[in-house]
Amino acid sequence: METQRLGRLALVDAAGEPVIYPVNFAVADGILYIRSAHDAKLRLLTSHPTVAFEIDGEEAGERWSVVVRGEAAHVDLDAELRRSRETGLRSMSPTPKPHVIRIAPRSVTGRRFREREERDPLPSLIFRARAETLPPAAQPPHPIASLAPRADV
Repeated sequence: METQRLGRLALVDAAGEPVIYPVNFAVADGILYIRSAHDAKLRLLTSHPTVAFEIDGEEAGERWSVVVRGEAAHVDLDAELRRSRETGLRSMSPTPKPHVIRIAPRSVTGRRFREREERDPLPSLIFRARAETLPPAAQPPHPIASLAPRADV
């Protein structure tokens, strides 16, 4: 995770719906740090601190993904604010992000795999009904014998 700087933060809004934000992040001592403006994301983190965080990437022909689940909290201790700055944490957004959020992992899972070389098997699984079994409105139009003008007219 230390090689990446962009991830996706998944939260739950007040209506119970999932919300995903792309965020820049840094890791120090096993803790994830992100920056935030005083916005909806910060308010959601304050009221619903259980979050999921995901990053993915590609390396040497392999794809990988890491998911962190944990609790988010606003950082307000000077020592921890300094530690988050030492990571080089910064936001690519033009909006000022003065708040630092920490995510303490409860679980970290991941996977790594090579991209398959075979073609997508989905086309062979597509069911196509025979035209005569379709209702009249769904049947294909009858082919027109010829659109060229006739010479004997």
